[in-house]
Amino acid sequence: QQQLNKAKLHGDLPLGIEIVIPDIHEGEILWRDELHEMIEHSVKFDYSMFPPNKRYLWQGVALPSLSGNQLKLIIAIDSSGSIDDELLGLFLSEVESIMNNFENYVIDLVIGDAKVQEHSVLYPGDTINPRLKGGGGTNFEAIFEYIQNEIMDPSLVLYFTDGVGTFPKQRYNFDTIWVMNDENIEVPFGEKLLLKRSN
Repeated sequence: QQQLNKAKLHGDLPLGIEIVIPDIHEGEILWRDELHEMIEHSVKFDYSMFPPNKRYLWQGVALPSLSGNQLKLIIAIDSSGSIDDELLGLFLSEVESIMNNFENYVIDLVIGDAKVQEHSVLYPGDTINPRLKGGGGTNFEAIFEYIQNEIMDPSLVLYFTDGVGTFPKQRYNFDTIWVMNDENIEVPFGEKLLLKRSN
């Protein structure tokens, strides 16, 4: 940790370094209820052929039945050099809060700075790896292009960031909520929610 802090002070933190989060702090998002309400609107329903929908069986038609609702969400975390350990800890605590508040979910977790450093899929019962790779500059466009090209049918992206970086020049076909700690930064599209550091 001392070497990491020293490298940050001298501005020579190498790309791809593993940023170790010593502990996950208790975070607080202003308008957290609004955030969860937005997430709930993105819930997609899963359908299954077994058992088939009984409503149409008498007609000799086998259609999928509703097997339950499942949250499908993409969360992007900015792991660039401008994000300090405390802010990363707040990001992770908010992701854990989402995982604790929804019972049935599939979350694509994308970690990146100037490029995607890691992409994992979280299911109920999974835990978040507190070691995040990054440390370079921030290119939001590279992350959005990855999401559009590599993740099937994205509908909502939560992007945890300090907002310092290169924003995309185009809009995408999915909703975006920017979760950041600087109320003065303007985002080119989507909603913005303010993350407050604990004092």
